[in-house]
Amino acid sequence: GLGNPNEYRTIFMTEKVKPPEGRTFAEMQEGNPLMKVLINRVEACVAAGRLKGDPRAIATMLWAVGHGTISLLITFPFYPFGDQQAFVKRMCDFTLSALATQDVPPLTETPANC
Repeated sequence: GLGNPNEYRTIFMTEKVKPPEGRTFAEMQEGNPLMKVLINRVEACVAAGRLKGDPRAIATMLWAVGHGTISLLITFPFYPFGDQQAFVKRMCDFTLSALATQDVPPLTETPANC
């Protein structure tokens, strides 16, 4: 995102108020292979005992922190975040440390197809 901020804005920061006509959430997730990779990595961390809880919920939280961090850096370039790469690393380290201390419950009672 930091290397191509305009592309990031177009792809990830365009308002989406409803799913595309005729597509289900499950179908949309099929078109999101990176989320599957992230969930698989989180599942490996849970299996190894590094994280506890629902892998999809943990992956979604990591996605939210990552997206939020990059979005802020792009949208507010003059805010004194310091070195951008160092700030991203600090946010990742902070988030992983916090998640490692908790048993993260599922986000909803309905399981997702992702």
